Amino acid sequence: MKKYYFLVLPFFLSACTQKTNSKYTYTAMPKNELEFIKELNLIDSAFQRQNNEITKKEFLEKGKKDVSNYVLNHLKIDNWVAIVNEIEVGETDLAKYIKVELMVPNANWREDKYPEFNSLILVNTILDKDSKIKDQLRAIKKGDEVLISGNIVKSLSDGINVITHSPSGDEESTFSNLELSVDLTDIKGTH
Repeated sequence: MKKYYFLVLPFFLSACTQKTNSKYTYTAMPKNELEFIKELNLIDSAFQRQNNEITKKEFLEKGKKDVSNYVLNHLKIDNWVAIVNEIEVGETDLAKYIKVELMVPNANWREDKYPEFNSLILVNTILDKDSKIKDQLRAIKKGDEVLISGNIVKSLSDGINVITHSPSGDEESTFSNLELSVDLTDIKGTH
């Protein structure tokens, strides 16, 4: 009878092992990155619990102030884990630029069909002549996991611009799909 246990045990163990088809190895996030995601989730949960349009609008404004205060008082982007969502090279009448859009994944982003619409998005636009970041971006492509460092860009009123990344501009997803402007000081692949 004990022989059969040895035959069945490998099948049982393989059934209990989780395999992921993801190409991402998912580097561990620093503590302050996880804390910021948790803070956004708490604010979003409280916002979603509002049951009428008046309280939703009031909480939206309060939530934006809370996010702005949290960013200004507690946030430091230092070796955060992000996924390159888009790299755009463009030109205006005034200058050539490179825009990189980074997705800071939430806990279940691999299972999400469109994770970029349920994650924090960080956007950095640099002038084409900014050689350090431009050189680092040459080694990176869409979908790469990267480590980033930098600062959130403040608005003219010394706050931050809290906007939603949702293509429809829907306020319902302001906190679950927040977009912030950043000034990157470093970006490098994790592999």
